[in-house]
Amino acid sequence: MKTLLSKIVSFFGTGAAQSKPLPFVVPTGFEVVQIEGFDGRVLKPEGWHHRIWGKGTTLIVQLAKEDLSKGNGFITGFTINAVFMAKKQSGIEAEQHACHYIEGYKSKCSLVSEDAPLTTTAPSGQRFCKRGIVVDEALELMGQRIPCRLGITTFWSNSSDMFAVMTFGCPRQDWEQNQRIYTTICADIVIVGDGFGKEKPQQGVSPNGGPAAQLDNSGVTGGPPSVS
Repeated sequence: MKTLLSKIVSFFGTGAAQSKPLPFVVPTGFEVVQIEGFDGRVLKPEGWHHRIWGKGTTLIVQLAKEDLSKGNGFITGFTINAVFMAKKQSGIEAEQHACHYIEGYKSKCSLVSEDAPLTTTAPSGQRFCKRGIVVDEALELMGQRIPCRLGITTFWSNSSDMFAVMTFGCPRQDWEQNQRIYTTICADIVIVGDGFGKEKPQQGVSPNGGPAAQLDNSGVTGGPPSVS
């Protein structure tokens, strides 16, 4: 089962998979979640829930079929962890952080498929690299032991000193029926848009300074390996 590296259109507002960003159209059955302060956006299935927060130089976006406000985690959902100033805060290149996550999941989970690494150039000239895998792992979620399938994609740019981990997960038996949701969400993601810096940043996030935070995939993934 291939991950979606070749289908992702926008990341950090770059239109990374195309020579220029495609016109943005909200697909039927989805709605837009704005990432305030970053001029970013992500698509969410109608009826799903979302939560956006940050700590230090890490921005976390969660989308879930389950109600996140109850504080019990979720079973089916999508998480973005975007970390700014990775090397400045840790002394480790963004690429090393991103690849550490991929290798960590490969070492502890059953590998279903892996995409070849890709490097793309945004219209701005910024270069981003990507890796992606699909794995199976049994997880404790909302009080249940559930065999899950996870699609994990990492992006990084050493020159911009940032990386991100994007994870979509659900019960393994539901993977095929959730493919359209996974594909649609990943088809147009903007973490940092052209309007960044023109409005107040997301509460708790400081992409220009402050300690980098541990990535948070709580809920669907059981948490990734530490990069500290």
